[in-house]
Amino acid sequence: MDDPHRGGSQSAQDSASITINPSDEDADEQSGEVWENELSESPFPKPTPFIRDVRTTKDQWLYISQSSSWSFTFRVAEMIRRTLQPEPTQDFRYLFDGDAYSLDWTNELPDQSSILQGVPPQDYAIYLLNAVKFNLCNILPFFDEDEFTKQTSKFYENPQETVKTSRIWYTQFLVVLSFGKAFVVPFQNRTTPPGFEFFSRAMALLPTIPDLQSEPIMAVELLALISLYMYCLDMRAAAYIHIGQAARLAMWCGLHKNVPTEVIGDDRARRYNNLWWSIYVMDRHISSASGCPKAVPEEDITAPLPTSTASSQRHVVYTLHVKVTRLVSKVIATVYIPDDVSDRTFLDRTRRLLKHLAGLARELEDTIHNELQSTVQLDLSAVTLITLSYHECAILATRPVLLSLFKRRLRNAQQRSTDQRPYSAGIKTLVETCAKSAAKIIDLLTVRLENNMIEAFLPFQLANLTSATIILQILPFVFSSHLDCSTLVDKAVAILDEMIARGNHIALNRKECLFYIRDLLDRLASRFQSRRGSPGEPSVQSEEQATLPLDYYPIPELPVEPESHFLVNSIPSYPMFPNEDFLASFGLSSDALDSVVNQVMFGTPLDLQGSWQDEDERTQLDLV
Repeated sequence: MDDPHRGGSQSAQDSASITINPSDEDADEQSGEVWENELSESPFPKPTPFIRDVRTTKDQWLYISQSSSWSFTFRVAEMIRRTLQPEPTQDFRYLFDGDAYSLDWTNELPDQSSILQGVPPQDYAIYLLNAVKFNLCNILPFFDEDEFTKQTSKFYENPQETVKTSRIWYTQFLVVLSFGKAFVVPFQNRTTPPGFEFFSRAMALLPTIPDLQSEPIMAVELLALISLYMYCLDMRAAAYIHIGQAARLAMWCGLHKNVPTEVIGDDRARRYNNLWWSIYVMDRHISSASGCPKAVPEEDITAPLPTSTASSQRHVVYTLHVKVTRLVSKVIATVYIPDDVSDRTFLDRTRRLLKHLAGLARELEDTIHNELQSTVQLDLSAVTLITLSYHECAILATRPVLLSLFKRRLRNAQQRSTDQRPYSAGIKTLVETCAKSAAKIIDLLTVRLENNMIEAFLPFQLANLTSATIILQILPFVFSSHLDCSTLVDKAVAILDEMIARGNHIALNRKECLFYIRDLLDRLASRFQSRRGSPGEPSVQSEEQATLPLDYYPIPELPVEPESHFLVNSIPSYPMFPNEDFLASFGLSSDALDSVVNQVMFGTPLDLQGSWQDEDERTQLDLV
């Protein structure tokens, strides 16, 4: 096994070195027009972007959302490509919804003589079930593990009778087998993931909605599992539809409310509560990935958080996961709206969201120190997912600012502008927050890679990794060629290579897209290299040399200045299993985020402070 201490300190150095140091030429924060000029390019295109679906000859159009990592990657690449015009650029084959795998669906309902065909022996089925428990149930407990295990044993006592009396459970059983096989069986050189034969049969057996109502709770579990499996196949539309059905059926059963334990019992109430929050988290993940509205409005939810029904470490971690997910949802609803970022309210909203993120960071720190001390009982996968979601939240809150500056640089490059206006310290701080979270995501996944714990089937790590890497690719273009992110980008590619080696077709396309964007940036840099010194061309030394990635990869990193106002402390080496130092150093601290909030004030009039405070209090109530 690789030495878990080998890469930890280097990762810390990589993330800590991304510091955009304030200069003496920083713009005056009190100038009312500074940030309006800096963010003159809106990251939100108008009108709403649609592109023609080139996969069909029919007149069909595809909606390009604002918040998903896929659309962010697509938009960045297309913006660079348009800037290079009329110079010809190589076309890139993007993976659109459902393109990742060649799937052969079984549409015909099997007859009674073949309905059990291919079902594995009981010992192998239990092995696959345990794989699902380990890889999935700790982060998304869609079903009661003990009850499902008992029902599995009962099934093998009389399979035909179980299929006849509980078709919904048998369909769920097939979906669980499909997950288990995808988790444990390598699938290099396959057109479909291992276990897809089970999933295909499950979809053929899936009862109609009226029939699902005969066992509604089990039906909710089944629909949620189907949604997640579709999401793993990069079928975001199908995943969005099925999680919407699961959420609505769950609300029909009242799971979104405070279920009375004195009526249905403690165990059943706890099961309903776990199922509800799993549906909630999954709905928010898929809504973010698809750029579509969430299925369940926050104001309709009165179900208590998981720690209200149990006090185990598992429930503590799960509650943190729910809170991070809730804040991610609030970021998308607050920031990703068709509005000009030069409007003061945009930056005000961003500041408030970062303030709440700092509050959540403080809660994470307190929980880690006070309640998550047993490394034997703690599940590292769940903690990692929470940490990744936390940093993804910071990225989503600040990425529009980076994208606005990126569009401005592209515009200047296209117009051969020598605009030398400096960035204000507040704007730099926002972008630095985005960059540090991107670096931390790669740090954390590198640790997982070194310990052979990268997810090859579940989609969460890949989505976080893709978004983070694109940010680090364009960052030197926006600020300075001296910001060398190549080490972190190389680490991201190594993580993608591991996913690819284990058969993930989506990771292969994401890697190809990263290389495509790198090639476009290099070609843009070459254009300016050839332009420098040409007769009749304006000097670009002051602006372009400081902003274009002319020597994007070879330039060594600049040392971090000790007095930097936003320097993430060096992170201790990551152990194979969590210890106090590891848990205490998950990235952007609450103090660091408070510092960001204090810097991003933009000369706010005093009469706005009261309304801010009211809004902060309302948001805080939403998060508890």
